[in-house]
Amino acid sequence: MKITAYRNLSTGEHVPPHLIGTTEDGRNLYQGAEGFEPVEPYETDKDGNWTLARCIAPMSDDVDPRLCGAPATVERDAEGLTCALCAKHAAEMDAERGEKEPPSIK
Repeated sequence: MKITAYRNLSTGEHVPPHLIGTTEDGRNLYQGAEGFEPVEPYETDKDGNWTLARCIAPMSDDVDPRLCGAPATVERDAEGLTCALCAKHAAEMDAERGEKEPPSIK
């Protein structure tokens, strides 16, 4: 999985991403750019660069659950928070809510 484009926050125009390396855990690292954001769910590192977000769905009901960690491809709102989720967990959330058509990606 990779970031496919940046969106200009003023015009909505999409431009190609700028790959600058990889993170310690092997994810692609993209150069951050003021006035733009990736079109996919993303995380920002301490230097302002971007990586594809990881799914934050819990894998168990334990007090300290493990998180899924798969590449996040969509965002969903849960109790007022925007959550990055993989396709599997987004589909589960949509099914629990009774949504036949998935909501659009932000």
